[in-house]
Amino acid sequence: MSWQFMDHVSGNETFDKDADTKMAIKTEPKLLRRCLATIIDYGIYLGFFVWLLTTYGVPNDEGGYTLSNDPKGWWVLIAWVIWFPVIESITGQTLGKLILGSEL
Repeated sequence: MSWQFMDHVSGNETFDKDADTKMAIKTEPKLLRRCLATIIDYGIYLGFFVWLLTTYGVPNDEGGYTLSNDPKGWWVLIAWVIWFPVIESITGQTLGKLILGSEL
């Protein structure tokens, strides 16, 4: 299978027989780094969630903790919004991407 590219300067179409190989080699390492960065980011977020729950939660009958009817429960949502969309829009990357040297 060949890929078709448009040369925007001349308007001519070009074909590259080796595009499949180049594309697969180029994207696979980036995909792995992005997955690892996501695992790091959500691991940190999960750590915050567990800390919040065990610090401010009330033990329930099932052996876990509950944050029901407590405004501190909103910190889970606020932390997610700050950690992912806000930080990534300001800096262009999250902490996981920064650790692995990967950008958007």
